[in-house]
Amino acid sequence: MNVASAIAFAASMTLLSATAAEFTVSPLRADLSPADKSASITVANTGRETFGMQVVVRRWTQNAEGVDVFEDSNDLVSFPKRFDIAPGARRVVRVGTNKPAAEAETAYRIFLEELPPITAPGAEEDSKVAVLVTFAVPVFVRPSRPAPMGEIEAFDIAGGKATIRLRNSGNQTLLVDNLEFSSEGVTSDDFNSWYLLPGGTRTYTAKVPPEACATGKLEVIVRLRGAAPAKRETQVSAAQCTG
Repeated sequence: MNVASAIAFAASMTLLSATAAEFTVSPLRADLSPADKSASITVANTGRETFGMQVVVRRWTQNAEGVDVFEDSNDLVSFPKRFDIAPGARRVVRVGTNKPAAEAETAYRIFLEELPPITAPGAEEDSKVAVLVTFAVPVFVRPSRPAPMGEIEAFDIAGGKATIRLRNSGNQTLLVDNLEFSSEGVTSDDFNSWYLLPGGTRTYTAKVPPEACATGKLEVIVRLRGAAPAKRETQVSAAQCTG
């Protein structure tokens, strides 16, 4: 499972030993548009046990700090809502929308939630604790006229660390690929990227390589997937670049 385009987490505590469903999901994101109003997500059981899943659609937004917020939604149609999947089998979940395209992209997550195993009446309880797994697939409904754009609202340096506030000023979700300092292409290794939804802002921090401050000016370049890089330059001293 790829944690860069989707999230997965386990819930429950283990007392003696634990079991969890083993499965793969493909693709790891889906894009809907006026031309393609539906998509398919395939779940494959790679384990030895049959397990059940339910499908939950949630609208995906971000607050002022860029933190993800999820809310149950009926905007998308999904089928089936619930299914069992045997070892070696595959099940296809179909997702679609009948709504016209909006001016700005809307984002959702399809949560594939493992269901607790059913114990037959009179059967002995298993000493193993089930660890229930949830996998969330991002789904984006593209706008009628895509215009991706990002801009750096603030860029400050202190103690050898840069603080960059990036705003999604376009109408499509941005995915930050990497961050570079100076025109020489000094890349920061201390940087985590994630989706930034339209209208959202997020503050990133990264260590500044000392060699990037040699000229007295420092340019930060945030490279965005599917959009032009966001750039900003500032005056800098050697003291600012020393941690």
